[in-house]
Amino acid sequence: MTATTSYTFSDVNTDHTIEVTFKQESQTPDVPDVTAPKTGDNTPIVWLFILSILSGTGLIITVKKRRENLNS
Repeated sequence: MTATTSYTFSDVNTDHTIEVTFKQESQTPDVPDVTAPKTGDNTPIVWLFILSILSGTGLIITVKKRRENLNS
C-alpha cells in the first residue's frame, strides 16, 4: 500500500496552455502487518494450582483415614 500525492500546475497564456501533473509516492517502505500467532495455551494456571492443592489435600486425608482404620 503506497500513498500517492498528486500535484497539478497549469500555465495559461493567450495562445497556449501548459499543464503538468507530478505524482509523488510515499518515501516510507511498506510494513506488513505482522502479528504473533496464538500458541493456543490460554490455560488459567491459578485454577490448576488450586486443583492440585485440593487433590493433594484429599490424598493426604484419604491416606490418614486408611491408616486409622487399619490400626483400630
